[in-house]
This record gives sequence, C-alpha cells and structure tokens, in this order.
Amino acid sequence: MSPAPYEATLLIAEIAKERGIKVTLVDANTAPQPPPKARIFREWIDKQGVEYVPNQRIVRIVLEKRTVVTDKGESFEFNLLSILPRNLAPAFVRNAGLGATFM
Repeated sequence: MSPAPYEATLLIAEIAKERGIKVTLVDANTAPQPPPKARIFREWIDKQGVEYVPNQRIVRIVLEKRTVVTDKGESFEFNLLSILPRNLAPAFVRNAGLGATFM
C-alpha cells in the first residue's frame, strides 16, 4: 500500500493538465493509501482533475485497442500506461507479525 501511484499520478497530472490531456487513476484500493493521507491525496487528485476509479483491478491490457479492462468489466483507453505492482512488506517483516497492514 504505497503512496507511489498517487504521487506518480499527481506528477503526471500536473504536466497533462497544462496540455489538456485527461488522466485516469484506476486504484485497486477503496480509497487512497495510506489511510492517514487518504483525504489529502483525494483532494489533490480532485484538484488536478484526475478521474479517480477506486476498488477496481486491471485484469487485462488490450494493446491493439490501447485499453485496459478492470475486474468490474469497465474499459479505459490510454495513450500512456503506468502500472505499479502491489506493494508487499518484506518476508522478514511479515514473519515477525508486523506486515499484516501490507498484505
């Protein structure tokens, strides 16, 4: 549960907004992460005009059509696609019982 997708989206959106390019963030989480920063990230996402699509996972990429398909059956077109893998705590942290939040 890294803030990386939100930070990356906001950086890209800053440039895209100047050029009139639409940015969409498809998020497997129900809200931006980590929870203490959710409100702040959501405010900035909205301020930058990013379309935020929570609680959906990308399950397929159709390169010929330049689209992604989510587990809810929605399709989104793209010109630039950035996919960040799920962030997991290292095994030693999980084995110590400290990584449940990141599983």
